Amino acid sequence: MLLRKQRRTLKRITMVMLALLLVISNFSLPLMAETASETTQISNLKVESIVNPLGLETQSPRFSWMMESDRKGQKQTAYQILVASSNSKLDEGVGDIWDSGKVASDQSINIEYEGEALSPTTRYYWTVKVWDSNDNLLTSDEKTWFETGLMDTGWDNAEWIGGTEYVLNASTKPVFNLEYEITIPEGSTKGSFIFGANDPRLLDRNKNNYSIEGENYIKYEIDLAELEEGTGPAKLDVYRKGYGPEKDIGQLDETQPIATGTIDSINDSNKNEPHAVKISVSSNAATASINGQDIAITRAAYPDEEANNQLTLNPLNAVQDVPTFPRLNEIGFSVDPNQQAKFSNIKISNVREPNGVLFSETIDSDYAGIFEDYVDGSQLVIEDEGFTVNGNSDGVTIYSDPSHTSDPMLRTEVDLSKEIQSARLYATARGIYEFYINGEKVGEDFFAPGATEYAKRITYQTYNVTDMMNEGENAISTMLSSGWWHDQMTFNLSNYNFFGDHSSLLAKLVITYKDGTTETVGTDTENWKYYDEGPITYSSFFSGEDYDATREEYVDGWDKPGFDDSEWSKPEVITPLDEFVNPEIVSGVGESVTEFEEITAKSYTEPRPGVYVYDMGTNMVGVPQITVTGEKGQVVTMRTAEMVYPDLPAYQDINGSSMVGMILTENYRAALSTDTYTLKGDKEGETYQPRFTFHGYRYLEITGIDEPLPLEQVKGIVLSSINELTGSYETSHPLVNQLFENITRSQLGNFLSIPTDTPARDERMGWLGDAQVFARTATYNADVQQFFARFTDTMRDSQGADGGYPNYAPRYVVDPQSGGWLAWAAAGVIVPYETYQQYGDTKLIEEHYESMTRFINGIHNGDKISGYQYLTNRSGIGDHISVVPTDTSLMYNAIYGYLVRLMSEMADAVGKTEDSDHYIEIHEGIKEEWNQTFVDPETYQTRTTTGEEQHTQTSYSLPLYYGMFNDEYRQHAADYLANLTEELGYTITTGFLGTAPMNPALSANGHKDTAYKLLESTDYPSWLYPVVNGATSIWERWNSYTHEDGFGGNNSMNSFNHYALGAVGEWMYNYSLGIQRDANNPGFKHFNLKPEFGGTMTYAKGSYNSIHGKIESSWELSESGDIFTYEATVPANTTATLYLPTVSEKMVIEGDILASNAEGLDFVKYEDGKAVFELQSGSYEFHSVINGSEISTIEALHELLEDYISSGDITAPLTNQLENSLKQVQHHTNKGASEMAEKHINNFIKHLGNKEENSTETSRVHLLIGARSLSSMW
Repeated sequence: MLLRKQRRTLKRITMVMLALLLVISNFSLPLMAETASETTQISNLKVESIVNPLGLETQSPRFSWMMESDRKGQKQTAYQILVASSNSKLDEGVGDIWDSGKVASDQSINIEYEGEALSPTTRYYWTVKVWDSNDNLLTSDEKTWFETGLMDTGWDNAEWIGGTEYVLNASTKPVFNLEYEITIPEGSTKGSFIFGANDPRLLDRNKNNYSIEGENYIKYEIDLAELEEGTGPAKLDVYRKGYGPEKDIGQLDETQPIATGTIDSINDSNKNEPHAVKISVSSNAATASINGQDIAITRAAYPDEEANNQLTLNPLNAVQDVPTFPRLNEIGFSVDPNQQAKFSNIKISNVREPNGVLFSETIDSDYAGIFEDYVDGSQLVIEDEGFTVNGNSDGVTIYSDPSHTSDPMLRTEVDLSKEIQSARLYATARGIYEFYINGEKVGEDFFAPGATEYAKRITYQTYNVTDMMNEGENAISTMLSSGWWHDQMTFNLSNYNFFGDHSSLLAKLVITYKDGTTETVGTDTENWKYYDEGPITYSSFFSGEDYDATREEYVDGWDKPGFDDSEWSKPEVITPLDEFVNPEIVSGVGESVTEFEEITAKSYTEPRPGVYVYDMGTNMVGVPQITVTGEKGQVVTMRTAEMVYPDLPAYQDINGSSMVGMILTENYRAALSTDTYTLKGDKEGETYQPRFTFHGYRYLEITGIDEPLPLEQVKGIVLSSINELTGSYETSHPLVNQLFENITRSQLGNFLSIPTDTPARDERMGWLGDAQVFARTATYNADVQQFFARFTDTMRDSQGADGGYPNYAPRYVVDPQSGGWLAWAAAGVIVPYETYQQYGDTKLIEEHYESMTRFINGIHNGDKISGYQYLTNRSGIGDHISVVPTDTSLMYNAIYGYLVRLMSEMADAVGKTEDSDHYIEIHEGIKEEWNQTFVDPETYQTRTTTGEEQHTQTSYSLPLYYGMFNDEYRQHAADYLANLTEELGYTITTGFLGTAPMNPALSANGHKDTAYKLLESTDYPSWLYPVVNGATSIWERWNSYTHEDGFGGNNSMNSFNHYALGAVGEWMYNYSLGIQRDANNPGFKHFNLKPEFGGTMTYAKGSYNSIHGKIESSWELSESGDIFTYEATVPANTTATLYLPTVSEKMVIEGDILASNAEGLDFVKYEDGKAVFELQSGSYEFHSVINGSEISTIEALHELLEDYISSGDITAPLTNQLENSLKQVQHHTNKGASEMAEKHINNFIKHLGNKEENSTETSRVHLLIGARSLSSMW
């Protein structure tokens, strides 16, 4: 109860202080010369934090606006919101839908609509009137509106439609079933089926890490020789050719099988009959069954290994976290000399239900399939609905590519016979889509509808397409791709095609005519057409995109009216499995993925002939855009990478060849990240940019061109769900500046529909641990209110029945019964809390409250540490990639205590006071037990539950940050953290959990100098260690790469764009700049400014564009280190509390007068070396003395003057003028003539301003401060 009472007391105190500020500002405003209409404006009108949103589905939308003014103390005293059915009514001042009336309030954010019920698919116009502190009426010039979405009105019989055929791209397919029947006739004993042949990576020495090229395949051979001879059973022998050396063993004899298994289902009586073979390939391994019986396999290179049903085919001897081999690639047959085998019923299918058939062929006399060119009547003969393969005298090996079908293209045409008033397109997809109307792309977004937990929720988008529609004929067209719906989507290949195996589209176009009638065009199978031989032959997020421009001629004009689609077929209604068939379809409001910027390649190298590696200059996320000229059919291949192999011994000889300068793809693992473009031969040049994929990369390798492209023809299109940054930070330290750039770059790249852990490798998942530690930094860097709201929905949709949130969301589990717990799952509480605090958003709390309650109750009612009432055993992933491990129970329970405190605050915020009291009781119980258990009462060091010393940076930083140490222990813990950091040479040994708290814990507890030294350290491990090693983004590991050791053996488990360790950005804003939230006033209505200097930095400057306006904060130290200059901007209609470093409140000036006398601020107190002021809105410039003494006597000021004269900072003739002025001050003071003394001290000040050429800035400011301090005595 105590904590909650303290918090409420603080709220009351804060409210009183704010009220006092309002009174004070009312007294000061008449002194201002400007009028409100000249200096103040109302701008940035938003609904649900969006300007002019389309598709709102809430009946209670929230309105926000911003007051901008250059007047100090300017604020809002009242508002009136008008919502109208038309602009004309709004112009007349009529709010026929809602008129709030004049409301006496300074609230300008998140004001809920209280008018009549809103209608679906309707545009409403709104504005706001604001009265300022002088009761002047202010209006906005912005024309603003919001438009409702479908609001459960349905889709007017629109159907989910898609292609009739599956898309099969064999060179990228890592998961598949391969089935066939094989008959070995009398006189023969062997027959083989081949797959994984002609892998393009192994046909080109520049596309693999072993510099090998040549014939390659996997061969499954049935061998009846021993059975025929009576010496043994039938065998399944597996061969691997052209795949490189076996890890840690070397090149295997490719003439011998790599594995062998016994086939019990084939015996002497049935050996010459057809036998059904099924090979299932997934995760670099395969299982095989023959006649329905699984085959246990023994690997030849591992004689001590027991037979196993799963055979690892990848020569890297791993099933995960390595480049994936084999892919399906080409399939075929092999028969030895003088042998014969028959193959029939060949089928390729998906592994996951419903096991859709990707490939099968009818084999008859009219056969025109993939082996047509090999049917010669001798080696390959069609008979009895199968292929008979004859080895003849030389043997035969045949394989071909089963790939077919492009990404689906859908179109329809509609004849609109009347004048159009408006048109709206409502669209979504299982997969991702792009719409076109009359040849123009609809919208600017990529990858709509975005990633959600598709079993529960899919979003739809609303587009205003009025200006794209014509009276008469119109063409509506779309392309589909897999997106997050099917294909590969996580590092776990068992999740391949998790939600489905087909892309499909659901859409309706609603046209409103000027006569008031409407017409709806929905997706259906009668009026739409489908084409499956388009130019995008394949696309996926992980593997890339293949585009064949030679096919454009067959679809030229497909997105315009009048196109001949008579050869196109009808689409099908696509129905997924039952668990995914009926999600809630909700409006996708907020920022989707869009283009953030375009960058041009900075340089290129040619590490091998014909291999051109372009450096984009930064680790970006997006797609390449190239302009190239060449011959028709010429194939240009683009591969991406975050790094290239450095010129170090480890990479100078890999399998006999140097990899120096070649791109590193090992860390991409199963993600091929390869785009191909087949030229159409346009002599004017062709520009290609992939549509349906994205890559995380700095380096772009281009092959297939005769000479390097000029740099200006190689672009990078940066994609992100962030469309602009809201924060900035710059210092005198170039490496720290680069660190900040790296932080923002990694957030840009990873905030792509969901907050991913990494955008490059085969993961790209919404890991909650990364999100929760970075959440506060994220809210300062960008406006993520809607982004985090959407992700909170996804976390809730992925929650287990027991209340646990997953470790990542979407979770890829249907109806999960159990969830993850601490610490990753803490994001389910922390992300909504940070959103609430940053944006004042209580709606998110209300929507998510029941879910958070279930999570906290799941911990509270779950397993406890033996003997404890509160401490939990609910655990999960710990301090990921920490250099020094920390006791997990200590960390989890500290986080648990923090979460319960946050729940109390959020319950209080939404009026649930009983819940708030309940959570505080739990928090206090956890905190008491935590201190009893994890802190040694004699040494004050942290320890484990068994009493073992636990003296790590994380063991102190994390509970300090989360407020878990009691008052007796807190400073001891902070001192231990500082001392330990110093002992470690100002390096950081924490992982994901302990890193974000490090610097805030130090600064908040009196160790700012240690925090700065830690920030500026360039030794391993530290934030700047990656920077000095070339980082342009945040790395997963402290030493992901070094100039000395390269990748240190972490070639595969290594990400160079992993934002979690960049959570130090929070400290940059909150402590270095000093911009801190006031927890009792969420949304920066009132905030704190607590700038801290330290380290070698001489200045820091930055800003944060809050929901109320731009907050600016900058400081600079004089060369002597004696003067601290601080500039700040407090947005209109807000206030701030400033904690300014100084030796005395009397040694601070604002502008050129004593701060305590300055306009717009009030001195509160002096404590802990800081003068505390309450600031009204406005811009301020402070100068304070931070080294030296308070000037309270004339002698002290004269002594200071003499010091500056002696140092040469003050020179003649100013010297004499200042000395004479001070003599006069002394003279008149001695006589008791205070008015004359004040006159001469003012002359002293005047001389300082008139003779700037005879003084340094530091001396002028210091003497001015001293003079102002002295003048306060009069």
